[in-house]
Parts: sequence; C-alpha cells; structure tokens
Amino acid sequence: IEIDKEIRIENEINVEAEGEVSGYNSKISELEKEIKSETDKVTPMRERNIENLSKIQRLNLELQNLDEENTFNPSSHKITGSGAPI
Repeated sequence: IEIDKEIRIENEINVEAEGEVSGYNSKISELEKEIKSETDKVTPMRERNIENLSKIQRLNLELQNLDEENTFNPSSHKITGSGAPI
C-alpha cells in the first residue's frame, strides 16, 4: 500500500514536470521563430551594408591612388599664370 502511494506521488510529480518541460519547449520554439523572423528582416540590410562597405573600400583605394599620384608627381599640377609655369 505504501509503495503504491509513493508510485502515485512520483507519477503526479512526473506529469507536473512534463507539463513544465512542455511549456518551456513551447516558449523555446516561439523564441526561435521570433529570432528567425527578425533575422529575415535584417538580412537585406546586412547585404546592403556589405555592398556599401565594398564600394567605400574601392573609393578609398581610388583616393589613395590619387593621393600617391599627387605626391609622386607634383609637376602635373603646376599653377600657371600667363601661360608660364610659376
């Protein structure tokens, strides 16, 4: 009789724990769906940011090349007055 009572109590505890675990699993599933939804929203922005960064890097390289040209070849930018170099 005492063993049956303990088994019944253990079964009740297990049923209660299963309910809690099921609740946690549902919450985890809900959060995973929210994360996927938010990730889907930001993916296009992330891709545009990567494209923009690539363009900025290319422009920076072009500016760097122009700066190097100006540094190594200052005679190409002579200021002229009446047609004669100053």
